[in-house]
Amino acid sequence: DVVGQKLFGLVAGTCAAHTTFAAPREATRVQLERLQSLSREAPDELRSLVLELRPPDLDRDGLCGTLTKHVELVRRLHGAHVELGLDAGVTTGPDRDREVLRVAQEALHNAVRHAGARQVRVTVRADGDALVLEVADDGIGFDPADAELRSRHLGLTSMEERARRLGGDLRIEPTPGGGATVRLRAPRG
Repeated sequence: DVVGQKLFGLVAGTCAAHTTFAAPREATRVQLERLQSLSREAPDELRSLVLELRPPDLDRDGLCGTLTKHVELVRRLHGAHVELGLDAGVTTGPDRDREVLRVAQEALHNAVRHAGARQVRVTVRADGDALVLEVADDGIGFDPADAELRSRHLGLTSMEERARRLGGDLRIEPTPGGGATVRLRAPRG
């Protein structure tokens, strides 16, 4: 969706720039600067999307290493302040770590894209025989039970499905005054 929006913006911007040639120079300059910005962002967004589809470092770097790299990418792409707290080496097993990573990516994506969060904290820790992932943000907050929201954004449902496949539990807790915390608890393998 994000890449499609960027490309749509490039097309719309090109059309608008074309029509502004008859307009004052300032309007044309504004449109061209917008096109430059979108065209610079699109390759990074596409690269991020490809990495999310199949993170190449998960087998080599494990969950914590791969999540660290993903957080760095989010910081760079979105300028978001993302704090990361990891118990190094915590794992649910090689195949199951991919599901945990996907939940973390979706929760982080929702925080920076939809919630407009200025600050996000991502933690992964061991708790007895379980792994606990938490993504907490200071965004606008939302009601996770809102049927209309769920019909437009499948990410919440996909996180819940991943938690079930892991034999774990996913909780989404709105924070009073704004923000939310996504908490995944899954058995370690």
